[in-house]
Amino acid sequence: MARFMFKSKERLQGPAVSGDAVARRAYEKFLSRGSKHGHHLEDWLEAERELREEAGQAAGSFKGARRK
Repeated sequence: MARFMFKSKERLQGPAVSGDAVARRAYEKFLSRGSKHGHHLEDWLEAERELREEAGQAAGSFKGARRK
């Protein structure tokens, strides 16, 4: 699997997600499209965005639960 390096100021903001989780989600997208090649970057970026959103929502609901 390719590893990408970012300078700290270029890092994406938001909750961290594992590369393995992103790869699994991207592969699911590939399969759902009928295993058609040529969309790997789109699948990866969309999978990463979705997982970051899900992680952010989970963190928000967890923080809200602790504020009672």
